[in-house]
Amino acid sequence: MRWIQMLLSGGVVLWLLVICLAVVIFISYERLTALRKAKTNIPTFSVKMRNILKKKEIQSAIDFCMEDKSTISNIMRRGLKKYKFGRERFLEEIELGGKQEIGKLEKGIPILATLATASPMLGFLGTIMGMVSTFRVIQDLHSSVTVADFAGGIWQALITSAVGLIVGMIALALYNYFVNAVKKIVLDIERIVTELIDVIDGNDKDQTQISEPEQ
Repeated sequence: MRWIQMLLSGGVVLWLLVICLAVVIFISYERLTALRKAKTNIPTFSVKMRNILKKKEIQSAIDFCMEDKSTISNIMRRGLKKYKFGRERFLEEIELGGKQEIGKLEKGIPILATLATASPMLGFLGTIMGMVSTFRVIQDLHSSVTVADFAGGIWQALITSAVGLIVGMIALALYNYFVNAVKKIVLDIERIVTELIDVIDGNDKDQTQISEPEQ
């Protein structure tokens, strides 16, 4: 009951801040789930894909990528589908696939940055509105004004400022966390993809040596 009274006394701005907090929580939960899945699949995918590529079974590698459906498998699948068109096209598709998948990993994170900036500003707006309400009461009542008459405006000013700062700090902390988490995953993916490309290049080199006529 006390929290309901607090929300009602905070005015429209406080409700907007509550919505901002709900959005922050939703995005954070969704990103935590997505990034955890992307991170845990990398080691397993690396081992299985390496074994398939050593056997020079490109189609089997494509099929495995389609079954895995993880971030790194989507990147490799896109490249392997163009492998028959040459190494340059293969690497080009790997790069394009990487950019696309990184964009998916970063989905929603810029919204956290926006809310981290907007929430304190909303709180400051609520402060101004509360003070305007307070001075309007003072102007209307003149000398008969009491503390109880303008307490509501001051309450609105204080609560919106506090909530705005809290929501902003939470959003900023989560934004920094997810940015660093994405960077780490991207580095892991780049390392594994590079190793898998080396395996493919090694296969091509071996095939070239075998096909060379004996002198």
